Amino acid sequence: MNKEYKGWLVAGLFAVCLIICQATNYVDNKNRHVVIKTNIGEFILREGKLYGVYEMSRDIQGNMVSK
Repeated sequence: MNKEYKGWLVAGLFAVCLIICQATNYVDNKNRHVVIKTNIGEFILREGKLYGVYEMSRDIQGNMVSK
């Protein structure tokens, strides 16, 4: 086998392995989310978006306020 063909074969196998690894990573992490808890509330990182969940309570007048 010629050296040039071996190089193309190795590059092709590398590209196929890279595509398989990326597809597997996407499928494994598709529904995963991270919850970050702080003293002002919680932040949820899901599907590339950041959601904020704040601790809410009622004041003396009955209005909802964040802590």
